[in-house]
Amino acid sequence: MAHPSDMAPALIALKAKATIAGSEGERALPLEAFFLGPNSLGETALKPDEFLVAIEVPDQHDTHQIFLKQRIRHAADFALSSAAVAARMSDGICEDIRVVLGGIAPLPVVADTAEGTVKGRRLDERLISEAAEASLQEARPLPMNGYKVDLTKALVRRALTSIQQGSG
Repeated sequence: MAHPSDMAPALIALKAKATIAGSEGERALPLEAFFLGPNSLGETALKPDEFLVAIEVPDQHDTHQIFLKQRIRHAADFALSSAAVAARMSDGICEDIRVVLGGIAPLPVVADTAEGTVKGRRLDERLISEAAEASLQEARPLPMNGYKVDLTKALVRRALTSIQQGSG
């Protein structure tokens, strides 16, 4: 099952950190490291004697943010796919960006390739399309969910277009 949280991709895009407490004290880790993949015994990085104490989100005063979700019903429902984007823009140039996808894998997916495509460049229609394609270039859909590839690319394209329009 794909990770069902809407909050996790959004918080990862905002570079949130988790504070974990246990018998050995507290530790912090980036939220993207908190969720473990399908080859692990647990779903999170929590050890048996630990619990999540806090989530800290760094100051976002100069960051453009958007979260888009596609679902079957318009009521509260698990995402078929989602995209969370947080970008720091200056004169149309993307200085820093996080693109995180949800609903498509056992954990939130940081789209590093899409981020690298956009970072340091001026957002335009061509670059946005390149980034959307790059966001899923390593996707390996299962037989019944191949539609999520195009759906997710469309969400990334819409999110980046919104960032572009909001920063201008």
